[in-house]
Amino acid sequence: DFYGGYKFEVAGVGLDVGALYYFYPTKADTLGQGHVHQDEIYIGASYSIVTAKLNYGLSNFFGLGDGTGVDTKGNWYLDLSAAYDLGGGWGVNGHYGHQYIKNATDPLIGLSKKSVDDYKLGVTKDLSGWVVGAAVVGTSKKAYFTTGAGVVPGALITPEDGGKTSVVLSLSKTF
Repeated sequence: DFYGGYKFEVAGVGLDVGALYYFYPTKADTLGQGHVHQDEIYIGASYSIVTAKLNYGLSNFFGLGDGTGVDTKGNWYLDLSAAYDLGGGWGVNGHYGHQYIKNATDPLIGLSKKSVDDYKLGVTKDLSGWVVGAAVVGTSKKAYFTTGAGVVPGALITPEDGGKTSVVLSLSKTF
């Protein structure tokens, strides 16, 4: 991945603008056409405990539609997040995301909806610089982005649903 951006503050509001380029040269897209890639621009803002960010896709969504004539450019993702310090090393956090993919329901693409929501509700505990976390994560469409063969015509992927509600445990340390 390649990315660049600029962060600055205006009247107590943090702003972030930039661009991202995801490129996976050895992976064919879900229809077996070309390479998986995504060009995006983004703008974000943060104030106090909340953050909002909008990413806008300039290319077909990770190669989806390449070689088919179906245009998925103009896809976008909205990220709304919050983190609150409860004191004593404890914190809570939440996230809501909305992904829109232009022309996703075209028969050549084969997705059941043009959009999907994702969420996360979590708790953290700081233990002398090590942060332990637990979060519930999920999506509004359980088989939307799946690794199950047959979800997208011609997909070369194995069965597994990555959209089901799950608990994620984490351990992190910042250096």
